[in-house]
Amino acid sequence: MTQDRLFTVAPLHLRSKSEIADTFGVSRETVLKWAREGAPVFLVAKRYQADYHAMVEWLSKNKKIKDF
Repeated sequence: MTQDRLFTVAPLHLRSKSEIADTFGVSRETVLKWAREGAPVFLVAKRYQADYHAMVEWLSKNKKIKDF
C-alpha cells in the first residue's frame, strides 16, 4: 500500500521592490510593470511586497517562461 504525502510550502515573503526584482532576475521597473498588469505585488508602508509563491503562480499564467 502506498502512502500519499502532502507537502506544505512555507510562505516566502519578498519585502521590497529590489528583493522581488532580484528574486526573479528582472529590473525594478519590470516589477512595477507587473504590478500595473495585476501581479500580486502590494504597496505596504511605502514598500512593494509580494509572496514568492503567488508571484510564481501569476507569472506562470501571465508571462512566458523567459520573462522570469
